[in-house]
Amino acid sequence: MATNFRIFPSRAKNTLYLNLRGDFDGMSAMELICAITDNVAWAKKIYIQTDGLKSLLPFGCDIFQKKLALCGPASKKIVVRGAHSSGLLP
Repeated sequence: MATNFRIFPSRAKNTLYLNLRGDFDGMSAMELICAITDNVAWAKKIYIQTDGLKSLLPFGCDIFQKKLALCGPASKKIVVRGAHSSGLLP
C-alpha cells in the first residue's frame, strides 16, 4: 500500500463522505472498497472526494473499477468528485 494513502471519512445523516489523500495504488483501492462495503448498508449516498490524491496508479484504478462492479446495485449510491474523478471511474 502507498504509505501516504489515507481515507478521511465523515458522515451526515444518511450520507458518507470519503476524502482521499496520497497515492492511489492497488492496496489503496482495496482499502477504499472495504470502506464502501462496510458502510453501504446504512448510507443512501457515498461521496468520494479525489482532490487530495497526488497520483492515480493504473493498477489501483483497475482494481477499484473491477471490485466496484461486483458491488452491484450498491454502486449506484457512489458519487466520485474532484480533480481525479475521471481517472478513478471508467
